[in-house]
Amino acid sequence: MTVAFEIFGVQAAEMLSQIHGRSFQDQRWSAGEIAALLQGPGVCAMVVSDSGQPTGFLLWRQVCDEVEILTICILPGYRARGMASQLLREFYGKIKGGKRILLEVNENNAAAIILYEKNGFETVGRRKDYYGGQGGRKQDALILCKKIGIERHRVYSHSK
Repeated sequence: MTVAFEIFGVQAAEMLSQIHGRSFQDQRWSAGEIAALLQGPGVCAMVVSDSGQPTGFLLWRQVCDEVEILTICILPGYRARGMASQLLREFYGKIKGGKRILLEVNENNAAAIILYEKNGFETVGRRKDYYGGQGGRKQDALILCKKIGIERHRVYSHSK
């Protein structure tokens, strides 16, 4: 297994849509939707490949010191091999000047929640009925946050 990471732009929208669709069959993002995101300021996509075969990606947006993971997906046949954790670690190295990373995850996606908790994310909120579920039943999104970088605070002393 030879794992590699590469940053892609809007030209990869169709490939990313295919991976997303195979990963989230009921919530596939179209190539147009992904292209529109990638054309936005501060949006990047990093693809993970195994022996030259794209197996997943992470799409994020950075605005000032806040980073949001828009989606992360690994093809079903490549899950439980540590690729998502490797992708997250590689992603951390691409962030410049960020103080925190935010994301939303379906409250019923236990595997993703475990992945994020193992990588230092904590639940900081909930969006009620955020995801459409099977049979019209809505599901909540958990809002997770990971603090990154060094926040420096000035300490002032007063002497008389």
